[in-house]
Amino acid sequence: MGVKARILFFLVLIAPLIGTSVLLPPCAAAQDLAQVHNIPAADSVFARGLAAWDAGDMSKAQALFEQVRSDWPLSAQHSAATLMAGRTAYELGQFDRARGLVGRFSARYPGSTYANEAAELLAAIDRAEELRRARPVRLGVVLPLTEDATIAAQELFNGLHLAVRQHNAAIAPDEPTQRPVEMVFRSTGATPDSARLAVEQLAKAGVDAIWGTLFSDTARIVAEEAERHRTPFLAPMATDPDVSAGREFVFQANPTMAVRGELLARLAINGLRMDSVGVVAEFGPDGLSEQLVDAFVEEVSRLGGHINLVTFLPDERGWFELSNHFPADTLQHVEALLLPVFSDNPERTIGGTLSSLDLLGQDVRILGNSAWHDLPMTTHASRYTATYINDFNPPAVADAEGTTGQADAFIAEFRRLAGHDPGRLAWAGFDTGAFLLNVLQTVPGSADARQVARAIRQAPRHDGLAHRIAFDGTSVNRAVYYHRYSFGQLTLLR
Repeated sequence: MGVKARILFFLVLIAPLIGTSVLLPPCAAAQDLAQVHNIPAADSVFARGLAAWDAGDMSKAQALFEQVRSDWPLSAQHSAATLMAGRTAYELGQFDRARGLVGRFSARYPGSTYANEAAELLAAIDRAEELRRARPVRLGVVLPLTEDATIAAQELFNGLHLAVRQHNAAIAPDEPTQRPVEMVFRSTGATPDSARLAVEQLAKAGVDAIWGTLFSDTARIVAEEAERHRTPFLAPMATDPDVSAGREFVFQANPTMAVRGELLARLAINGLRMDSVGVVAEFGPDGLSEQLVDAFVEEVSRLGGHINLVTFLPDERGWFELSNHFPADTLQHVEALLLPVFSDNPERTIGGTLSSLDLLGQDVRILGNSAWHDLPMTTHASRYTATYINDFNPPAVADAEGTTGQADAFIAEFRRLAGHDPGRLAWAGFDTGAFLLNVLQTVPGSADARQVARAIRQAPRHDGLAHRIAFDGTSVNRAVYYHRYSFGQLTLLR
């Protein structure tokens, strides 16, 4: 599809919105042919920008169109690149930038055959800004109100509530680019049918996105229904990969075990520059350890690393008896050992694991999951430079500049609201809510579900109070923390 066709296609889409009819202009002619040149490099970059635009990667397309504008101002592609840069800025909700680009286009190319398209784009920007000012963001919230889940649901919701309240309080009266947020709540009830009905009601109410559920089983039902209604859905807690797998409008803020395993493998091979690793794991009935290990092994192999030890423990007692499951000299062939612990008492299990490893008498680095977080045996874990992946970094450990002050304010507000300190669910509610609200502010008020989903998928990393969130073009959060025990101290590695 040529650039003229792309611009016209956009105008056909927005014509009902801005109340105009679109007539196909005559064939485009270059403006002031004596001053423009055919520059192959500019043509190539411009073509890549169009390909990115076709693929829905607006950020990449914008960067490429802007490059044509800045690097080749006398290129024959400069006028089209300027207008397409304005178009991508509009798609990204950057209305001031889009308006400026249209102004530069009109000033430099007053006789362009794209002039009508530029005028229509400017009208679309005006209309989108008007809608943004006039219409609040409507956030659908689904949580269970059943007796066994009410306390946990309230904790999660209170975190979200404070994120919404903070957002609305921060909007200046004369700020046209920020919209207030209103929540529309529905209970998922106790049955699959009641969960489906909640989503159906929210979709019919015209919410911009849905947030919620506590557990993966309900999240799968909500996800299926949200996908059917083409309504973006963010699950803050679910880790089951089936929640978002193969779906365009569903996202998981809690990294799945497979994602964690993949990221651990990348840390080992690309980050720590290791060549050979081993795995010791206990596979439980929930399948979590198996998912992490399978993804870790697959990614290590894909990156060119070697798996020189794989041992499956029959039960939790195996962690205390490692020498019974593989000979000590096996560890001479691995630089690091993945030890994912899934236990009701991780401190006790990991303490026994470290003591059991001591008996093997080999120097090896430990790679771990979030069960290794903030243990009291820092000196013992430091002996193996235990390094682990973690999705939750509460303020007591966080050392990012400015985080502590914001966290103190959140804790104080939460105490006033709930009467007690926030737990993990409250931090998750606040961070995932703040992320989603930030994303919803970046899209035009007239944005459709696909634009919203694309904005979530491509949003820059959100550094919350206790969580990082970034989907990196996928449907599962891939932003995590890496911690390391060394010299008797626990530090944030990255």
